[in-house]
Order: sequence, then C-alpha cells, then structure tokens
Amino acid sequence: MSKPSPVLAEPLGARTRPSSSARSPWYQTALTELYSPRGLWWITGLAFLLAAGSFGVGLSTDDHVARANAQQGFVNPLTAFGFRPQPGLDRSSGYLAWWSSPELSVKFLRPLSVLTHADFILWPNAVWAMHGINILLYTVLAGLAWWLYRTLIPGAAIAALATLLFTVDEGHAQAVGWISSRNTVLCAVFGLAAIGLHVRARQRGKTETWKSASCFALALLAGEGGSATFAYLIAYEVAFETGALRERVSRLWAHLSVSVLWLMLYLGGHYGVHGSSFYRELSDPLSVIGNGLADLPLWIAGLLGPSLIGSTLVLPPVSTRLIAAAVCLPVCIVIARTVPPTRENRFFALGALLCLPPLFTTVTQDRLLIMASFGAFGVLSSFIFAAAQAARRMLRVLGWSMLAIHGGLAALLFMPMLSGGTGPIELGSRALVAALPKEATEQVVLVNVPLELLPMYARYIVREQSDRTPPELLQQLYAGASELTLTRVDDSTLEVHAKQGWGAFPIERIFGNIRDMPRKDEVLQLERMQLRVLASTSDGRPERVQFRFPSSLESSDRLLYVWQGKAPALWRPPPVGHSEVLPAMTLFDALPQ
Repeated sequence: MSKPSPVLAEPLGARTRPSSSARSPWYQTALTELYSPRGLWWITGLAFLLAAGSFGVGLSTDDHVARANAQQGFVNPLTAFGFRPQPGLDRSSGYLAWWSSPELSVKFLRPLSVLTHADFILWPNAVWAMHGINILLYTVLAGLAWWLYRTLIPGAAIAALATLLFTVDEGHAQAVGWISSRNTVLCAVFGLAAIGLHVRARQRGKTETWKSASCFALALLAGEGGSATFAYLIAYEVAFETGALRERVSRLWAHLSVSVLWLMLYLGGHYGVHGSSFYRELSDPLSVIGNGLADLPLWIAGLLGPSLIGSTLVLPPVSTRLIAAAVCLPVCIVIARTVPPTRENRFFALGALLCLPPLFTTVTQDRLLIMASFGAFGVLSSFIFAAAQAARRMLRVLGWSMLAIHGGLAALLFMPMLSGGTGPIELGSRALVAALPKEATEQVVLVNVPLELLPMYARYIVREQSDRTPPELLQQLYAGASELTLTRVDDSTLEVHAKQGWGAFPIERIFGNIRDMPRKDEVLQLERMQLRVLASTSDGRPERVQFRFPSSLESSDRLLYVWQGKAPALWRPPPVGHSEVLPAMTLFDALPQ
C-alpha cells in the first residue's frame, strides 16, 4: 500500500486504515479519526472544552441590564430584546448621554432567545448555569457543523479540517462567552439544522421540506441572524441542483413562506433600531446598501484573517476599508484560482457571500460572522490542501499561513476571546463603580469617559451591590478619544472643547447619530445642568459646549471626575479664566484589559 497523498481527497466512506508498513503522518491520522463516526465525540468534546472557559467570565455589560429587567416582573418575549427610552427624562438624569437621539428606539424580534433567558428569573445568581446554556449550544453547533461538512464534502480530510477550523474559530468565542449574545449561537444552531435537513432530503430525492422549514422558522425567531440560513438554501439550489428557475424556487416554497411571514411580522411590529450609529435604519435603504458595500472588505477580512474587525470601530472608516480591500482582494483572487471548482466549493463560497448583505444593517463585528464562517471554512480548508500540493512556494506559504491563523492561533485565542468582546467595557464600568463614593451623593459629573456606555452599566452594577447607594444623578459631559480643553468661564460654568468633536466615531455615539445631535446655539436643560452648543463641526457634531450648573463647580453636593489612566479620578476645576488640557486617549489604553 503506497503512502497516502497529503491532500487526502478520498471519497466519502473511504475510511480504511493504512498498514503498519506505511504509517500515515500524524495529522492525516488525526483528520481521519476526526472524520470517522467517533469524530463527533472528539469535535463536540473540543468545543465543550474551549467554551468551558466562559464559566469564569461572569456577567458582562448587557447581562446586568437583562437581569435587572427580568427581575422587575413579566418579560414580553416579543419586546424584551431592546428598549425604547424616554429621551427627555433619560438624558436629563444621565441614564443616556445628552447627545443621544430623541428618536432612539431599539427593538429586536427574538422571542425564542428571550425564552431561553428565563435563567435570569429562575436562577438569577447562578451565572455559571447561564454560561452553561451557551456552552451546550456551542457544543451542539460544532456537532451540526461536523455532520454537515461530512455530508457535503467528498474529501474526508478536507471535511475534517473544515470542522476543526470552524470549531476553534476565536470569532465565535465572543458570542459564546457573552450571555446576552446567546441569540447569535442559537440562530446558527437552528440555521445549520435547517440546512442539513434540506440537504439530506434532497440527497434522498424527497421534496418534503417541512422539517427544514420549521428549523428555519426557529432560527428567525431566535434572532435576525437566522436570515443567513436562506443564503445557504439558495446556494445549494445554485450549486447542486438542476432544472429551470421555477422548479428550483418551488423546492423552497416552504422556506419562502416562512420568510414572508417573518418579514410581515418584523415590519408590521416596527422592529429594528432607530437613532443609533451602531445600526443602520431600514427606512433608508440606500444608506444601508452603500455603507454595507463599503464595509464589505472588512467583513471579508473577518472571514479570512484573525478577529480584528471589531478594532476598526475606533479607527477612521475610509482608511480601514481601503486597507482591508487592498489585502483581501489579492487573497480572494488567489483562493478563487487555486480552489478546485467543485460543486461544494461553489456552495460554500456563494453561501458565505450571501450571508453578508443582512449584516449591512450594523457595523462590523466578528461575533456576527458565525454563519458566514461556515461557508468560509469550507472553502479555506479546500484551499489549504490545494495550496499544499502547489508548485509555487508563495502559494504554499499562503496555505500554511491560513492554517496557522485559523488553526493554531485561533485555538490559542479562543479562551481569552470569550470575554474579549465586552470584557474591557465591563472592567471599565467596574473601575468607574470603584471610584464612586459608596454613600449616595446628589450629583456625579463625569467630565470625560472613554465610552458613553460605562455610566449606564455602572448604574446596574452599583444596584447589585448591597453596600452601595447609587448617586441621584450620574451625568457625563463627553465620551470618546478626543483631546479636550476645559475652560472655567465663571464660578459655575465649564466650557469643553473637543478637538475632534463629539461622536467622531460610531462607537462614540452608540445611542445617537449625527443627524439628531444638538447643533450650534441649541440649548438643553438637564437635571441640575444646562448646556449650550457654541460650535459644531463641519458635519454638524458638537465641537465646543458650555455647561452651566446652578451652583459653584466645587459645590459640596457635586463631585467631578476625569478619566486618568484606566479609571476615573476626582477632579478639581481650574480657577476662573484658566484652562486645562486633557490628552487624547484610545479605548485600548483607557479600558482595563
């Protein structure tokens, strides 16, 4: 028996073991074992071990809000994911920043995911059990990926490698380790189940697709991410099926019906996000499509490289998009020319690409790429094996690089990334809580914070601590990275000049947008504070704002803080007529890691 080729493109079912006289390389043996029926236990065990690191993560950011809301009483599954604040009241008290949009509305249709969050009511203090549900879901997801890759890919080693890369992808860790992101994993579980059931029915020559359509409905009820399921159903019809267009569409009639019903419910219930820079409004489709296409290189970069696209939220969007396009375009061309033009590769590539347009409604985030990554790893595993046999050295180097990034590096980063998406924000919120006095004070004014969400999360964390009493007012003057010039105009007035203006990046105006931000000469009356916008940037954002208080800045019932290092510190304003400059900062430097 000759020594097997490193490509290992044997057909499905070819599981014969090599003789002792011609031992296979260790990686071939491992992939063969992973492809075998025992491989299901190996891959689910690996998924469990990787995800089990989240047992020590605890609650993070939105988790505090969800638990507090759940403990207040009945939670409506149709409206629990999101909120519609009272803009005047919430901005006045500081629950929302003063530049938040008066039209702010966050409303997601995720009733199935809400029902799984009954854990906030049933065992509110057993955080480990909440993480246990996420871990179990990810274990099931890895098992479904194993089954589906094995069903679709004729090369045993390629199928095994695709499963392995999908399971250890560190981009998935952000969704697994965050309790509030359970909907993302749940959508993928029912999505892959729907795809697999459809594929199995078609391979058996059946047209009954009610099981697949039912799982598709559950994926949509788990969250908007379930819409990615339909991308692979279309890709399967294009890549694997034959016949006229009408015939192909007829095979998806049940899924189309589910899509129409869900869309009617979504639009009729006025779901979606309005007034936020983190999401794009469906009422302006041209903006969604235009900005989504501009972000396309970033989404593709998230599939081809390590989980870094989240960091682009604090970088200039034009330059990051151009850099991503310059890097990704040549790599995509090389992969397209190298990967064999098989039906399964066409299916994976088309499915991954069709998963991306629904993501155009939000800014780029690695955790949202779970469904798209299923197709991407199907293509990348085929590319890695094809590149290993290529004559060109640069092609082999690129193949090994992809294996190192998505295999070795991803596995090393998976556990740290379980809290990587929200961990620094959670630690920053806790640093703010630690700096506040334990006894209630009437007014706490945060002159600057790195992120506008920190005061909101700090409120909930304080309420969870029985030895603390939250301040009556917790208000922020500025949030972001800009250099600030603070000028004491008179005894009770402080003028703040932000060199880059308020809300320079979307992450600095999560609950607001440029269109709704206060303009020059606009006056807002908040609780125990009045502000006037003295100057605006060229695109309409506040640049210089004057804050007037009803008493001296040093009044005993008011505490002023500025962010220093990785935590806030008490601040004493300069004398009347004098100024102080606060240096620019970045989220990476300002938030604890």
